[in-house]
Amino acid sequence: WNNLAVPSSWQLHGYDQPRYNDTAYPWEYQATNPNPPDVPTDYNPIGYYKRTFTIPKGWNDREVFVSFQGVESAYYLYINGEYVGYSEDTFTGHDFNIAKYLKEGENEIAVKVHRWSDGSWLESQDMIKLSGIF
Repeated sequence: WNNLAVPSSWQLHGYDQPRYNDTAYPWEYQATNPNPPDVPTDYNPIGYYKRTFTIPKGWNDREVFVSFQGVESAYYLYINGEYVGYSEDTFTGHDFNIAKYLKEGENEIAVKVHRWSDGSWLESQDMIKLSGIF
């Protein structure tokens, strides 16, 4: 594990390489026979993020949401080790109601970010591909 700033990309911290994409799909030379909507399983780096936070007394009846405004390219969300949800589409925000997963006191949020997803086929544009939470 290492500490990374959020928002940021893990490629900007020396983990994996940024990929420029113009006409070929980003994983074309790293994977064996990729076909839409399949995603390469032999080359798909993953970044794990986790952080603890405190819920004060008296929050038992509150609705609590976590909002992600950009994650490249897909992610799984966990609160206190329990699966909350999955989302993809790098440039669309996603909100999760996490109230039922929380407890009074210290809690942990964990996010498993996949570099490529089936949505990567649609997001293949003339740009540098960076992974992470931003």
